[in-house]
Amino acid sequence: TGPGGIHIFDASGTILGVIRTPEDCANFTFGDDDLQSLYIAASTSLYRLRVRVPGLRLF
Repeated sequence: TGPGGIHIFDASGTILGVIRTPEDCANFTFGDDDLQSLYIAASTSLYRLRVRVPGLRLF
């Protein structure tokens, strides 16, 4: 995360974009069975955003 939202980088470290959030983001994780929901914990709210590329299952 960074100023204004979640910053997205490719494997070489080049920034691809920013997912803007209305408040500071504390943490995020991918969820749902297809891992295509991004859950964002912010200062006072929890947000869910459907994404095109699934996250990785870590455990």
